[in-house]
Amino acid sequence: MSFVAYPVVLGCLAHLIGDCLTPRGCLLLWPVNWRMEVVLVPRTDGRVERLVVVPVLAGVIVILTVHVLDGALLSHGLR
Repeated sequence: MSFVAYPVVLGCLAHLIGDCLTPRGCLLLWPVNWRMEVVLVPRTDGRVERLVVVPVLAGVIVILTVHVLDGALLSHGLR
C-alpha cells in the first residue's frame, strides 16, 4: 500500500491547480490573503463540464478499474 501516497498527492495537486483556474482563485499560502488565479475556466458547473468533462472522467474511471481488476485477477491466477 506504499503506492497510495502518489495518487493522493496527484489528486490534491490537481484540485489546487483546478481551483487556480477559476475566477475566485485559490489561497495557496493560506494565512496570506493572496489568491493565485489564472482564469481559464470562467464558470464551473457549466454545460461543457457536464457534457464533456464528466463523461470523459467517468470513462477513464471505468477503464482504469477494469485494468486494475484484470491485473489483480491475472496475478492471483499465476500464484
